[in-house]
Amino acid sequence: MNLSNLIRVPRRFPGFGGGPTETDVCCVCRRDFLKGSIAAGVGALVGHWADLWAAEALPRMPGARADQCILLWMGGGPTQMETWDPHPGHVNGGELKGIPTSVPGIQISETLPLTAREMKHISIIRSLSTGEGNHDRGAYLMHTGYTPSGTVKHPSLGAIVSSELKNPEGFDLPNFISIQNPSFGAGFLGVDHEPLVVNDPQNPIAHMRYDVSKDRFFERVQLLEDLDRSFGKTRGKEEVSAHDTIYKRTIRLIHSRRTREAFDLKKEPEKLVEDYSRHLMNNRETTNSFGLSCLLARKLLEAGVRFVEVSLGGWDMHNTIVTSVKSNNALLDQGLSTLVRDLRSKGMLERTLIVWMGEFGRTPQINSNAGRDHWARSWSMIMAGGGVNGGLVVGKTSGDGMDVERDPKTAPDVLATICKSLGIDPSKTNYSSRGRPIRLVPKEGQVIQELVS
Repeated sequence: MNLSNLIRVPRRFPGFGGGPTETDVCCVCRRDFLKGSIAAGVGALVGHWADLWAAEALPRMPGARADQCILLWMGGGPTQMETWDPHPGHVNGGELKGIPTSVPGIQISETLPLTAREMKHISIIRSLSTGEGNHDRGAYLMHTGYTPSGTVKHPSLGAIVSSELKNPEGFDLPNFISIQNPSFGAGFLGVDHEPLVVNDPQNPIAHMRYDVSKDRFFERVQLLEDLDRSFGKTRGKEEVSAHDTIYKRTIRLIHSRRTREAFDLKKEPEKLVEDYSRHLMNNRETTNSFGLSCLLARKLLEAGVRFVEVSLGGWDMHNTIVTSVKSNNALLDQGLSTLVRDLRSKGMLERTLIVWMGEFGRTPQINSNAGRDHWARSWSMIMAGGGVNGGLVVGKTSGDGMDVERDPKTAPDVLATICKSLGIDPSKTNYSSRGRPIRLVPKEGQVIQELVS
């Protein structure tokens, strides 16, 4: 075995831990357990638990610069002027100024001072031009590389990574996890690559316990299997197969000690949790849930999960943008900067790709309500970590920020670059349920070479 092609996973994540609790008693009610579930073949799990526990090493893609990815999704359309592309000296730049970073010549918003210190690990794309100024269409485009279509549901970036960067058979965590907001799903790739949605990083998985003994639990599983096998013989074979996949994954999840370790923020050092989450707002201490979500993302990657999406909403700032962006940027600055430092301290940053983006930017001109409206013609995003060359700026906008002046980039370019970083061939073709050939990334997508070569 070529050990250079393996990612090491900490051995402190053991496999099966004897049940959901020390007493083997949990609390999923019978109705929830049975609801919507078809589990042909689940009974096979009862006698073969030893085959389900993840290996200690995960496969590495040939030529990959990164092995795992965190997408920081900024729902609502983040302003480029008050984040990564300030225009001091021009009226469109607004009230906030730019500040120097750890890379000479690169300035970012004065509201991101902690992130400015980490700029040598971060690169900015200032020349996005995507053409979709509608929230839903823009979010779909940036997640999939395709504009929405009535005939096909394209897989999202997380589903593509889950599909292409497969983990060993029996890996007992989902390969795609979405924190604080449901992400776009697997499309025609199927339920194997749908995300597990975690709404609250402090209470990540509800219904992890059932209210009967383990023996009784598996008796019910066996009964359900028998009923659904009979159902599948006459109709609903596809539904049986889909729910079988979901059910097997769920049973692995709730019985895995790896799950409890990976989702338990209480196991982290108190000082580190404070660095991510202790937040002062109007002289009152609050909890930065986005920061805690970033910490949970790091733990999940450490456990072997390939793709985690973390959401921070509130960027649809049509009014009083200065006040709104100061609030959001305080959360962003704390979470992002701590994530970069934390990954670096654990030796994970060199093989972890961090992507920060939203569905579009905001108008360079400030509107009559002191806000900015939707703008997809010239906006910004960042990539960070070992998957990209840090300390770079790709592209340039005009002095007023209205147009891309140099090196325009598109959504397919972004997706192709992420795929390249992770060792995924962006030109690979998959097939929809109707046999239609669809590339991972549209053919017009070009890798941004200065970032990944």
